[in-house]
Amino acid sequence: MSANSLCQFRNAMPQDVEAAVPLIYSAGSQAIDYCFSSLGKTSRDYLRFAFNDGKGFLGYQNHMVALIDGHVVGIAAFYNFSSYVRLTLEHLWQLWRFYPALNFAGLVTRGIHLKSIMPPPGQKMHYVANFGVSQDFRGMGVGSKLLDHHCGLALALGRTHYVLDVSVENPRAQALYERYGFSINAENQFSGLRGAVPNTRRMTMRLS
Repeated sequence: MSANSLCQFRNAMPQDVEAAVPLIYSAGSQAIDYCFSSLGKTSRDYLRFAFNDGKGFLGYQNHMVALIDGHVVGIAAFYNFSSYVRLTLEHLWQLWRFYPALNFAGLVTRGIHLKSIMPPPGQKMHYVANFGVSQDFRGMGVGSKLLDHHCGLALALGRTHYVLDVSVENPRAQALYERYGFSINAENQFSGLRGAVPNTRRMTMRLS
C-alpha cells in the first residue's frame, strides 16, 4: 500500500495532542528524556504541555501532520534561523512556567548540550525536526510525502536546502533519508555527559 493517494496534510491543532506526543517522542526519545525528565515530571508531561501551549519548538503551531482516514499518522516541524530564535525564546518561557524555578538553570544547561547535536539552521535552510511516523504506517511513504508536501512551501519562503540531524544509532532512518536524497556533511558531538544522548549526523538536501 502507498501513501500517495491516501495522505492528507494540515497544520497541527491542539486536539491532535494524544496522537502527536508519541510521534514527537519517537523522533528522539533519548534527547527528550535527557532534557525534560526532571523533579517528578516526565518528558511526556512536558511534551503535552508544550504542544497544547502552541508555541516553541514543540508547540502545535510549529508542526504539520499527515492524516490517513482522518487519523494523524505522521508529524514534523519545519523552521529556519529566524524562526529558531523566536522558538527558543518561547521554549524558555515554557520551561519557566512548567518546572520549579530552582530547576530552570539546569534545564537551560541541558538545552545547551542538546544544541551541540542539533545546531541552529541557517537562514536559507528548511530544518526538519520532531519527524515521526506511526509504526503501523511506516514503509508506506508517509514521511516522504510529508517532505514532498513541504518542499513547495519551503521554496516559496526562499529556502534552498532541507536539513536534519539523525542519531548515529539510527542507521535505518539514515538510510531512508539517503534514499530520499539527503547526504551527510557533518557529525555533531554531544557536549553533555558521555553516552547520555547519542551523537548525530547532519544531513542536507538541495531543494528543487
